[in-house]
Amino acid sequence: MAMTLGFWHFGRGLAFAAKGRAEKTDDELNALLGEAALAPPAPVFGEALDVEHVLEKLSTAGDIDSLKICTAILRARIAETRGQLAQATEFLREAVRIQDAMPYGEPPSWPYPIRESLGAMLLKQNSAAEAEATFRDGLIRSPHNPRLLLGIAEALRMQGRDIDAANTRKEFQAAWRGGDSDFKVSEL
Repeated sequence: MAMTLGFWHFGRGLAFAAKGRAEKTDDELNALLGEAALAPPAPVFGEALDVEHVLEKLSTAGDIDSLKICTAILRARIAETRGQLAQATEFLREAVRIQDAMPYGEPPSWPYPIRESLGAMLLKQNSAAEAEATFRDGLIRSPHNPRLLLGIAEALRMQGRDIDAANTRKEFQAAWRGGDSDFKVSEL
């Protein structure tokens, strides 16, 4: 139950952050932290050899890490709404570290590459070269991801590399399989 409520508070917190309602966002973060404290303890490996038990432990580890990611992302969005972009960036870096350390699973325990958000945050701070590197690192883990390609194109454009940006934008168009492709990197 802690997982479900934790994700619910995470979603509400993101919605309040998008609306600029800092007090409500803080309330949701505190509720998320409370639910995360109630989550089952981290698994201890080596106590069982049967496959089902090991898979259950891996799933629980992914769930716990997902709540940690939720917390880091929500803290980043709160910092962003307060204009604290450097602090928001650090929270997103923390979320990326957690995601990178998560055990492999299909489907993955976390639904999207957080480097999308980290790269977009770096672009907001005019750190185009670092954003490009972040998006490219994401492509290694998630090849042909159109949202990462879009981020690279914007980072290249900001660096004055217009031809490279146009070519990457074409890669984005080829990779994009969803409706309207006219969204902005700031929407990542």
